Order: sequence, then C-alpha cells, then structure tokens
Amino acid sequence: MKLIPSEMIAAYNAVKESAATHKFVGGWFLLCLGTCIILRSYSNLPKKVDATVWDVQWRSVAVSAVAFYLWAVGSGMVTEYPWLNMESWLASALAALFGILAPLVVPGAPPDE
Repeated sequence: MKLIPSEMIAAYNAVKESAATHKFVGGWFLLCLGTCIILRSYSNLPKKVDATVWDVQWRSVAVSAVAFYLWAVGSGMVTEYPWLNMESWLASALAALFGILAPLVVPGAPPDE
C-alpha cells in the first residue's frame, strides 16, 4: 500500500533546503500537505462517469495526510509551528507503527464500474 504519493516526497525533498534558507519550511510543509490531500483525493475518485467528491475514499485520504505529516516531522525539518512539532524519533516510530496498521483502516480498492 502506497501511503504517500511519491511526487510529494520528491517535491518536498527538492525544495526543503531552499525553504529552510528562506524560513518557509512550515509554509512549504503545509503547501505539500494540502497538495498531498488533493492528489490522493483525485487518485481515489472512482472511474465512473458520474463520480462526485462524495465518492472518494476519504479514509485513504486521511491516512495519506497523517503518513505525510509523520514522515515530514520525522525528518526533523518542520520546526516553525509549535503545534506541529514532536520529537523526530517519536514521529519516526509512529510512522513505522502507522505504516503497519494503516491497511486495517483503509478499505480495499473499489470495483470499477
């Protein structure tokens, strides 16, 4: 199960050093988190013609958002916002545990109609 879109990891890693020199790491994190939610929502939209936003597997989107948060905080770069902070070792441990338990939360792929 892919928890975080690989495009988000690549984009986050490509710009995080530049964001750090411009003191925009927290903003960059929030922008990437929002983009992660949008990408996962779009990728989980069923392929039927009349699909709406209500047809998205929102549990899968939430799992991706939490996984991205734990991954980014575990890297130790997000320090601008006190409400986002936790120890890097704790975020890494929670990310590992979350990766193991996430399949229990996310439903299987819906059948294509």
